[in-house]
Amino acid sequence: FMTSSGIVYDDGQFNTDQLFENPYYATGLPITEAYWARVKVAGEYRDVLMQCFERRCLTYTPGNPDGWKVEAGNVGLHYYSWRYENPSPTPDCEPAYPDFCIPSPPPDLDCDDAPIAGLTGFTVLAPDPHGLDTDGDGLGCEELPPADVPSDQEALYTWNIYNWESHQGDHTTITPIGDALHFQTDTDTPLFAWRNVPTGDYSVSVDVRLVDVGESVDSTACVVARLAEDYSSDYALCVNPDGNVDVLYETYGDAGYNAEFLIESGPSEYLNPVSEWNTLKIVALADQFWFLVNGEMIGAVNHDGAASGLPAMYALSFDGNVVEYAFTNFNVYGLE
Repeated sequence: FMTSSGIVYDDGQFNTDQLFENPYYATGLPITEAYWARVKVAGEYRDVLMQCFERRCLTYTPGNPDGWKVEAGNVGLHYYSWRYENPSPTPDCEPAYPDFCIPSPPPDLDCDDAPIAGLTGFTVLAPDPHGLDTDGDGLGCEELPPADVPSDQEALYTWNIYNWESHQGDHTTITPIGDALHFQTDTDTPLFAWRNVPTGDYSVSVDVRLVDVGESVDSTACVVARLAEDYSSDYALCVNPDGNVDVLYETYGDAGYNAEFLIESGPSEYLNPVSEWNTLKIVALADQFWFLVNGEMIGAVNHDGAASGLPAMYALSFDGNVVEYAFTNFNVYGLE
């Protein structure tokens, strides 16, 4: 970034040249180490590298488009001007919708009304006075799947504990006990248990319960749809010991782990205590997804991620302490 070239205006004409004659002219010398952090940007968590210099704080976000991977943060007078001197939003524009000028109510506007008609997937902030973010994921006027969940059809895999073998990983042990598959883990790196199916359109469900929380205070157990064969992405419906439910599109790669929250995380009225059995289910049909807890739909989304992949399950511990979950009745069905 500090040694990059671009179009510059010099002596009355435009030329391609170094942007900074001295690489440290705009930034100054570094005054901190570089640190990676997990930052929520536009509703999804990303890995961001941050380092402060004498006159700038720079960020590097590998998942950003070219030209925007390195950015300068608002600091000093730059921040003061941005925070206090910029004019307030136009009174006629509702601040809950920063991407476009959408008037404040009244009247109440729907996605088909002008000036919203044709706009999709734009940022929505609380309190969302027009009610444009129907699934609470921070995006307005998304095209959502039908309310009716597709019916299960032919069985692609039905539960049989004898199909599952013990597995000893570096940090995760998978053991058949009775009619359940027990995961003991102290890591936030998933060890998947999965089955092969001939299609990417299916429902996958599993019963899960927390067996032993130990000293762990931060863990999760998930059912997974469309797990890539190289384990680079998946859709996950997860239950946590605090009773919260997460719906994620997860990617793993050279840039690290990234979780896109498809539905706002939070408690579900349909969830039993996590020490009891709960049935988690994902229905995936083309780019439409339905998520159910104990037979009740908690949300539905359209998403253009992986179009195929394996049904699976996993458990994680985020604080390094051993936790144990049990899974049973892992079933996969084709869809009509």
